[in-house]
Amino acid sequence: MWFIKTLFIKMFNNLAGWLAGWLALWLWWVRHDYACAALGPSESFNALMNQGI
Repeated sequence: MWFIKTLFIKMFNNLAGWLAGWLALWLWWVRHDYACAALGPSESFNALMNQGI
């Protein structure tokens, strides 16, 4: 019986690691260029708002 429990725990750990890896890859793919892409519009907006000062 301990063998089945150990096997189940190992299978769950492998599945959890696999899912975490795919989730990390997906998050990187979705967000990897946000910081650079937001810089241009932010600078344009700041320049527009500071013209009157």
